[in-house]
Amino acid sequence: MAFSRDVRYAVRMLAQNPGFTTAAVLALALGIGANTAMFSVVDGVLLQPLPYQRPHELIQVRSAMPRKNLPEIPMAAGDFFDYASDNSVFQHFGAFTNAAVSLTTASADPERFVAAGVTRDFFAVFAIQPALGRFFEPREMEPGQDAVVVLSHGVWRERFTSNPNVLGQTLILNGRSRTVIGVAPPGFEYPPQARMWMPAALAGNNKTRRDLHTLFALGRLKPGESVASATTQFRTIARRLGQAYPEMDAEKDVSLKQLIDAQVGAARPALWTLLGAVFFVLAIACANVANLLLARGAARQHELAVRAALGASRTALARQLLTESLVLAIAGGILGLGIAYGLFRALQVLAPATLPRLNEIALNERALLFSLLATLATGLLFGLIPAWRLSAVDLHATLKERTRTASRGRLRQALVVAQVAAALILLTGAGLLLRSFWELRQVDLGFNPEQLLTLRVNLLPTKYNSSPELQVQFARNVEAAVGALPGVQQAGI
Repeated sequence: MAFSRDVRYAVRMLAQNPGFTTAAVLALALGIGANTAMFSVVDGVLLQPLPYQRPHELIQVRSAMPRKNLPEIPMAAGDFFDYASDNSVFQHFGAFTNAAVSLTTASADPERFVAAGVTRDFFAVFAIQPALGRFFEPREMEPGQDAVVVLSHGVWRERFTSNPNVLGQTLILNGRSRTVIGVAPPGFEYPPQARMWMPAALAGNNKTRRDLHTLFALGRLKPGESVASATTQFRTIARRLGQAYPEMDAEKDVSLKQLIDAQVGAARPALWTLLGAVFFVLAIACANVANLLLARGAARQHELAVRAALGASRTALARQLLTESLVLAIAGGILGLGIAYGLFRALQVLAPATLPRLNEIALNERALLFSLLATLATGLLFGLIPAWRLSAVDLHATLKERTRTASRGRLRQALVVAQVAAALILLTGAGLLLRSFWELRQVDLGFNPEQLLTLRVNLLPTKYNSSPELQVQFARNVEAAVGALPGVQQAGI
């Protein structure tokens, strides 16, 4: 009952001071909104576990050549199959190659998809089951038996309207017929944005080569194993391979890390820095509102003294003042949600495509819970000290006003100093970032990029790979056709 009375009184008092209320709410809304939007990005990229079973068991494995300053490179097929047969730390060990396919039909233009060629244990590493059909069998990893494909759930839904009869259909991919044998479960797209998977059918020299690094390896740890134990064993195997194949493997090492670290490790420092920056914005807003409350409190001394004379205790006065702070914070939090949504949409549009897990970022219930906690914490943070200081009413305040004003003046000056210090930190960081951006813009690229357009064409392997003459003729035709376009001064290939 007392709390509801305090809330009603707080609303009336704030409504009587629209200028103060508007300034305070806008400052808080900006701080809370920026923190909520940035937290949603940090949460989606860094804090949420990968959407697989027991994601801590998933390990990325790469070859390395430290002497050549190559800390991580794909594996050669010969090395991969030796690691797969000799290690005892992984339940499953698979790999993939990046690919792109063009789906051609008689009734539509070719459609391009990101795809991957995968080894036998690739899907087992992720411990997933197909939503429809099956995954690859060992025999389909052999050349001539590999004319099959697994579709992502998104492609099945969008391109084939979730038709269960898609199994057994023949698709023309890169000019080759492949039979659909399965559909991956919803949400599974690995490597990132992959929409189709085909067998990485290797045979003969291609399976034993140690100079062609095209396989990206992944493993799932056995229970009780760790990244450290796996690294120790793989480095032992690497040394053995270096002795057995000195011409190719003598300088090779191996790099193992958890898949989550491999995916987001490069983005982690930048995201935490940005979250820290928007936290400073919220801290500045809190200091600003606390200062406004102290300044406003100086004009309310008579009101507080009258209430104290009528029997209000210091606790009751502090509770009333703190309630006003919480009402301000809640109003700022509500407006901040709208700002957070706008900032979140802007981040989605402006974020670089290289930002990992971009499709997993969402303004979800975790972000809303963070916003609620930030709102309550903010209300307490900027309201507690002013509430306690202003509630210390002396009925003989007129006799001590000079001392009390000086004391409060020092507190307000300290808050101003804190605001200026935080703002200078942000401005310094922003200035250094702009300076770095400017320096990057001045780097000589070695050519004039103005009015320069580029494109990449992938030729159908079934038609062009075995015929260099056709490749040359295609290139000449493209160069001539592009050079003849209006406005084109020069064309090259």
